[in-house]
Amino acid sequence: MRLFIRHRQDGEIVSVAKVDHMPDGVEHPYAGLAEDEAVVEVDPDADVEQLAAHEIGERFTLDIEARSLRVRGGDSPSRPPGRSRRRPADG
Repeated sequence: MRLFIRHRQDGEIVSVAKVDHMPDGVEHPYAGLAEDEAVVEVDPDADVEQLAAHEIGERFTLDIEARSLRVRGGDSPSRPPGRSRRRPADG
């Protein structure tokens, strides 16, 4: 599966396409883009692959430079919501 992210220049995801087959010579599955939009292909981890396309758009933003997904409001790539990196308080 290939994962294409249509995004704005600020990393906000506009659309997500999960593609199994694409004809040769086709760069991405989107026919037309707005002036402030672009498309990148990202390599999803196993957790992201299990999500529906709309769930990816809801849960993530795009780190354009790294070409990777970032959890909305978080700082780590492709970490599913609900998994905290915090350690329990000593006590």
